[in-house]
Amino acid sequence: MAIRLNFHHEIDRRMQARRRDPLKLSLFFLGGLVVLMAGFYFYEAERVAGELQGVERRRFDLSRLEARAVQASKLDEEFQKKARLSGTLVERMEERFYWAPFLERLARLVPGEMQLTRISGETHGEDRRCQVSVEGVVGGASPREVAERFRAEVKNAASKLYREAQADFRALEEAPEAADGRHPVVFQIQVQFVAGKELPKPPPPRVKKVRP
Repeated sequence: MAIRLNFHHEIDRRMQARRRDPLKLSLFFLGGLVVLMAGFYFYEAERVAGELQGVERRRFDLSRLEARAVQASKLDEEFQKKARLSGTLVERMEERFYWAPFLERLARLVPGEMQLTRISGETHGEDRRCQVSVEGVVGGASPREVAERFRAEVKNAASKLYREAQADFRALEEAPEAADGRHPVVFQIQVQFVAGKELPKPPPPRVKKVRP
């Protein structure tokens, strides 16, 4: 039977002990850990750089949208002003007083012996209170009666069209004698009426209850 002898067993034991050295194993482990940490660091750095680029891009988009929002707000404000102005103009056009119906009715009431010399009028207030001055000359046999009848007819006609109608003489006097020997009458009638809508009445004042 053959006997195997190993004369290098002491050398092999030292080499095996050297391979199992804890310090060397620790260094290998730390080296691998450092490599892993370095790889994780570079991965996180790249990811954070990408996130930062996305944040900057979103900030740029946000600033651009804010500029557009400010511009849109200014445009909206201008449009609102134009709309309010247009609404005011339309309201004034629709709510304005039309003189044509009143003047047409007035012209129909003028008798043949009367001549109107001057008509002036004005409106004021939200309820459109109108004041009209009618001046003229009346001839014929009884000019005062004609002038009085004309005043009454003007008041009656204004009452049918408008509210709170009044027609009063401001002047009624004889003019110089005409060629036929008659004295014509010069008159001035002031007509007042309300042409607009009736304004809402203010609420009654509150009465404080006095406790006994």
